[in-house]
Amino acid sequence: MRLKLGSISFTNSLPVDLGIISGRVAVNADIVSDVPVKLNNAMLRGDLDISPVSSLFFAQNKDKFAVLPELCISSGSAVDSVLLISRKPVYDLNDSRIAVTGKGRTTPALLKILLSEKLNIQAQFETHDAQGEWPEGFDAILVIGDEALAWKERAFAGSLHVWDLAEEWRLWTGLPFVFALWVVRREVLERNKEEVLKVHGALLQSREWGLSHMEDVRRAALARTSLSEATVASYFRRLSYSFAEEQKKGFDLFCEKALKFEKVEKALNQKNSVEDLLKKALNGERVSIEEGVKLYEEADLFDLGYAANELNLRKNPESRYRATFVVDRNINYTNYCYTLCKFCAFYRLPGDKNEGYLRTHEEIFHKIDELIAIGGTQVLLQGGHNPALGIEYYEDIVRVLHERYPQVHIHSFSASEVWHICKVSKMTPKEVLMRLKAVGLNSLPGGGAEILVDRVRQMVSPLKTKVSEYFEVHRAAHEVGLISTSTMVYGLGETIEERMMHFDAYRRVQDETHGFRAFIPWSFESESTEMAMPRQTGSEYLRMLALSRIMLDNIQHLQAGWVTEGPKLSQIALGYGADDFGGILMEENVVSATKSDKLYSGVTKEEAIRLIRETGKLPSQRNTNYEIVKTYPAQVAAATQA
Repeated sequence: MRLKLGSISFTNSLPVDLGIISGRVAVNADIVSDVPVKLNNAMLRGDLDISPVSSLFFAQNKDKFAVLPELCISSGSAVDSVLLISRKPVYDLNDSRIAVTGKGRTTPALLKILLSEKLNIQAQFETHDAQGEWPEGFDAILVIGDEALAWKERAFAGSLHVWDLAEEWRLWTGLPFVFALWVVRREVLERNKEEVLKVHGALLQSREWGLSHMEDVRRAALARTSLSEATVASYFRRLSYSFAEEQKKGFDLFCEKALKFEKVEKALNQKNSVEDLLKKALNGERVSIEEGVKLYEEADLFDLGYAANELNLRKNPESRYRATFVVDRNINYTNYCYTLCKFCAFYRLPGDKNEGYLRTHEEIFHKIDELIAIGGTQVLLQGGHNPALGIEYYEDIVRVLHERYPQVHIHSFSASEVWHICKVSKMTPKEVLMRLKAVGLNSLPGGGAEILVDRVRQMVSPLKTKVSEYFEVHRAAHEVGLISTSTMVYGLGETIEERMMHFDAYRRVQDETHGFRAFIPWSFESESTEMAMPRQTGSEYLRMLALSRIMLDNIQHLQAGWVTEGPKLSQIALGYGADDFGGILMEENVVSATKSDKLYSGVTKEEAIRLIRETGKLPSQRNTNYEIVKTYPAQVAAATQA
């Protein structure tokens, strides 16, 4: 039997893993590389057989796993990869807001123990990964792994305070700190002991090879990161990979303290029951990332739906008796793209003469004429990142459409398309958007968001906009007077915590700019893409929709999504926080490119009217600005469908 072996995607495990990864040490196992929290979860689900796991995770799940002897990742000194970076001295952090990483559980637990027991400091901890920039509103950030190494290089230049948690633990306890150890699932050990012993032997052999070939290890680390040679060399000198007696004592002491601390935290948080959290949301208070995760994991679906519907009625009182929809058309002006997103089945590489295209003006005019013929008011131009197209092309098409169809709202070009224009034309987002607005662009769609966490984006679309770049475009849009929408595609391999981080990222920018008009979530359809992911369920969609309304307390409108979820589920969505049925999308090619038979083929204007009426609400056609264009009382709707 071929086992599945986990590998930490940080450089800290390279001295153990490189021998195997490079093929110098043979192992009868498939290697899966990811961040610690993802490896932990995969072990818990049974998707991995052997893996390094975080210390806290093992302490919480001792009954499920057995330790592989002699292997761990530890340090008895400052290590530079577990850092609290603060804008003020650590001793002044009482009652401060601290952003803790979502990539692991052990280090946040260590930070809380050190602050509480060693310094008697009580702070507010919120999950928020500092992805290259300081998160708004936080006094300090906890960063780990390669990200921490990079932050330390910047911290001194920025006069920030750096607190190395491994060093503080050693000074306090006199013992090394164990970050991770290698474990095997107990049922795998019982069933395949011989294979497990072989993999364990290969890991030990790989470690010995790595420690005797540190120059190769350092080169591999430098290839993975943008760190300096000096930083990488210093980092590896401070790490130990042997689970000896001193490491065991440090590990046992941490587990004892962490589990005791966790028990106290749970007792203190008992008041934050699901019922209390829903009441908190209904009282107009903001639900945190951690609380959002708790609601996702523990709340009854109908209770979530009730709270979301109530919040919707308060934000949009008219939705008690009506549901809006917009008659729009998606026009894909080009499918040439060099971004190579793994979740996309729509793009064709530049130069593809068989299936690649760039629409002519006449083709686009014909499509808009068809839209106007049925009373449509909005056009969404979207396409790939075509290297042949710069600002002049986009200016020309917007100008021509605005002059020819002044009654049509041009709601076009995602943040990633704008970023592409910036790169091709060597302009800033603000300069691009000012020029497009000047010739007739009315607003920006929220497409290209997927999951707004750089770990996920690096995994599924490494060449696309980073989170900071995505929001740089939308901030620029709001600054020049262009309203935009916000979106989410879930089911890309993200954690539930990362979904909540996505919500939080949007609402923090909305607090600043007030420029997002609506939010649209939908599930990922993986058929015909490079990513084989399980299809999300209808109940999952309703849960995510309700949480969208609860978490996004400062975005007014919430759209149902019939393309991936189907019209019947979109009807139910109107009772789970959505006030809008979305667009009828005369033409949808991007999601449809997956050719999945699970997708709904299309909704006509007449069908949208019928579906809304079946929910007991008044169908109300709107424009992009949510101004009502026409309503369809019962007799009118009946005549329309005759």
